[in-house]
Amino acid sequence: MSTVSSDLASDTSPWYAYSDTSLWSANQAPALYIVNTTKAYDPVGFMTIGGNSTASTNTTVPAGATTVGLTWYGTTVAFVGSDGDYETSFYATNTTTAGVYNLLWNQANTYDSSAVPITLKRTAPSVGSSKSHKH
Repeated sequence: MSTVSSDLASDTSPWYAYSDTSLWSANQAPALYIVNTTKAYDPVGFMTIGGNSTASTNTTVPAGATTVGLTWYGTTVAFVGSDGDYETSFYATNTTTAGVYNLLWNQANTYDSSAVPITLKRTAPSVGSSKSHKH
């Protein structure tokens, strides 16, 4: 099992993934990245980073990938843009494997009928929270 850890008070710290099975040492933990360019539907991923939140020399990542700017807006994952606005542009698309999806970031905010907007949250939805009304 792996977890992603974040500094709740900062949008300038990377979010690191940690494994309960020791797949990597603490100083090699990969950081979550999004591609913060004007492109649409870039994959979200993990990369090992060097000194100041840039990809280390042994990691291949897309141009424009950043590990900083992610933060919590209440219980929702958001990205703080250079203008200070909170953005929630996560989408999912099917893969060729049943039940497995691509997690994408749509910085361009363009429409694609195969992509579903999603919300990444730190809390699970409440079971049975929807109410049925009889008319």
